[in-house]
Amino acid sequence: MVFKLSYYGKALTKVQAAIITAVIIVAAIAAGAYYYYSTQAPAKNEILIGASLSLSGKFAFYGEQMKFGFDCAIEDINAEGGVYVKELGRKLPLRIIVYNDESDPTKASANAEKLITVDNVDFMFSAFSSTQNIPIGTVCEKYKRIMIGIGTTAVFWEERGFQYAFFSFHNRFDETGTFLEWAETLPANIRPKRLAFWQEDSEVGKSMYQYLLENLKKYPGYEVVLHEVYPPGATDYSSMILKTKDANPDVVFGVPTPSDAVTLIRQSKELGFKPKLWWFQRAPEPYQFWEMLGEDAEGVAQTVTGHPRLPIAKTMELTDRYKAATGKMPGTTLSEAYAMVQVLVAAIEKAGSIDTEKVREALCTLKVDTTIGPVEFNGPLWAKIKPKIMQWQNGVQEIVWPPELATANFEYPIP
Repeated sequence: MVFKLSYYGKALTKVQAAIITAVIIVAAIAAGAYYYYSTQAPAKNEILIGASLSLSGKFAFYGEQMKFGFDCAIEDINAEGGVYVKELGRKLPLRIIVYNDESDPTKASANAEKLITVDNVDFMFSAFSSTQNIPIGTVCEKYKRIMIGIGTTAVFWEERGFQYAFFSFHNRFDETGTFLEWAETLPANIRPKRLAFWQEDSEVGKSMYQYLLENLKKYPGYEVVLHEVYPPGATDYSSMILKTKDANPDVVFGVPTPSDAVTLIRQSKELGFKPKLWWFQRAPEPYQFWEMLGEDAEGVAQTVTGHPRLPIAKTMELTDRYKAATGKMPGTTLSEAYAMVQVLVAAIEKAGSIDTEKVREALCTLKVDTTIGPVEFNGPLWAKIKPKIMQWQNGVQEIVWPPELATANFEYPIP
């Protein structure tokens, strides 16, 4: 049987058939091209970062410092044309979207969800404090989105095997291990060997106490004479303080919020208790800490990662920028936030890509100089960083250890 093409009942000539066939082919090609290009992602013209920061509430100081640090770093990078991405053969500017979580962990989690699923950010930055960072990091891990972070040393991260969290921050052992390293440099007869631990009833409080016990296995001769768990945000700690006074420790450890630390130290003074050294993580970082406590803040010490007076050119410049903008001295968090941007940029440039898995692979072996000093990763979670000891002296946050970075001698016992 033979079929013939027809046009209004008339057989088509070979020329007419060829024309129709050509038109059909051209139309098909055009339709295919339209579909291909219409379904392709738009050309990448920026690197988008998301952050949920505590710009109000009990962690507002840290959020304010971090935002200033992020903004300065991004401004500096973009002034040079952005970040070079080898796969694209050009530089891309950085842009950051910041939402306020109001120091509320639930809002921190919701913000992270929105940043990743609605705003479609390429990378995430953490907030400060395990309280906020754990919910943010959990969302990032769920979506396999890289989070560069600071302000957390909780055992939580290791227990759950996080693979997309990278902390340019001192590690879990440093907070008490640095104290023990310093104490070992003192003559044996004056070392602070009797230790008390006030444990905030939280993940970060539990973790710090666990790490103290692990560190003590390496340093014989120290004794925990008291361990008490307290509820954060309480107004009366007299019972715990009196128990501690009876135990007569040389040092009291803890990781209170700034407001809780003020309450604890003031009530201790009222009850006639003063150890030879307060070692509080987190609380002493804000410069407002001295404003709240005055001379009662004298001698309070802690392990830090960054510091506004580190002898690094970019760090000193950053400190001057903050002072010029606010009229105040920054805390330790400012340089740490700036360094987070430096870490991300170095990882992207090393990977030559903004692909998550390629950048993650680059981060796992990244070495980079930053505003907090050299940062070196060997896999996810904490980088290898030289910790420092900061101590309040006469209204100034002094670096008192290690000796090569010290801006003042360590006050011990505190006056």
